[in-house]
Amino acid sequence: MHIVIRDFLNGLPRGWKQTVLIVYDAVALAGVLWLSYNLRLGPFRTEGVHHLLMATAPLVAIPVFIRFGLYRAVIRYLPERALWTIVQAMAVTTLLWVFLLFLAEATRFGALPRTIPIFFFVLGTVAVAGSRFAAKYLLWMPAARAGEKMPEVAIYGAGPAGTQLAVALCSQRGGFVTAFIDDDPSLHGRDVSGIRVYPPS
Repeated sequence: MHIVIRDFLNGLPRGWKQTVLIVYDAVALAGVLWLSYNLRLGPFRTEGVHHLLMATAPLVAIPVFIRFGLYRAVIRYLPERALWTIVQAMAVTTLLWVFLLFLAEATRFGALPRTIPIFFFVLGTVAVAGSRFAAKYLLWMPAARAGEKMPEVAIYGAGPAGTQLAVALCSQRGGFVTAFIDDDPSLHGRDVSGIRVYPPS
C-alpha cells in the first residue's frame, strides 16, 4: 500500500505537492489549536467565534512557513537540520498569533491562558515536522533500502540558479544535494531551501 502512495505522490507535479503540504499545514494547525484549548480547558463546545479563532492559526502560519522556505525543500531529501528551521518557523508563528489576538482585543473570546501558546508551539512543531519526516521516510527510504545509488552533491552558488539546480537534482533519484558553496559571507551558515550554505574555504 505504501508503494502505491509513494508512486502517486512522486508522480504529482511539484506545484501540487506544495499545495498538499499547505492544505495539510492549514488543517493540522487549526486542529492543533483546538487540541491546545481542550488540553488546557477540557472539552468545550466550539461556536462561531471559536471557528474564527481556529482559522487565524493557519492564516498566520502559512506566510511564515513560506518565508522560512518550508515549501521549497524537496521532502524526499529533507535534511535533519530542517527540524531547526521548522522550530524557528513555529516559534515566529506562535508569537505572531499571540500578538494578533491581543491586537484584535481577543478578550471577547475569553482570556487566553498562557499555556495555550506553549501547547500550540509544541504540538504544532510535532505535527509539521512529523509529517515531513514521515513523508521523507515514505518517499526516500524504500529507494535507499533497494540499494539505489544516492551520490552526495555540493552546488557552487546559493542564488536563484543554484536553488533551481538543487530542486532539479533532488527531483531525480540520482542526486542528493548536501551543501551550497557561496562567496557571500551573509549566507554562510544559513539554510537555503533546507540546504546549508558554506564558504568556499
